Amino acid sequence: MQLPAHSGRPWQEIVAEKRKALHHLIPEDWLLPTDVLTRAENTPKLVGDFIESLLDPETRDITALDPVDIVALIREGTFTAVKVTAAFCKRAAYAHQLV
Repeated sequence: MQLPAHSGRPWQEIVAEKRKALHHLIPEDWLLPTDVLTRAENTPKLVGDFIESLLDPETRDITALDPVDIVALIREGTFTAVKVTAAFCKRAAYAHQLV
C-alpha cells in the first residue's frame, strides 16, 4: 500500500485539513457549541456524566439499551431502525468532537 504524497507539507497542516473535512460531515444541529468544547478541554473524564449531560433524553435512553432490547423495541414499533441509527450516530458525533 502506498501512502499519498503530501508534497512536504507539515503534518499539522494535513491534520487540520482532515479535521475540518470531518467536521463538515457532522450535521449542523449535532455540532457542539464552543463553550462545551472548552469545558471538555478541562474535564478529565469525558465519558459518563459529561457526555450524558449533552445528549437529549431519547438519544441517551436508546444508546443505553442492550442490543437485544433495541431489537425487541424495533420489532414492536417503539423505535424505528432510523431512529436508533441516528441516536448512535449522534452520540458518536459528539464523542468525535470531544476527543
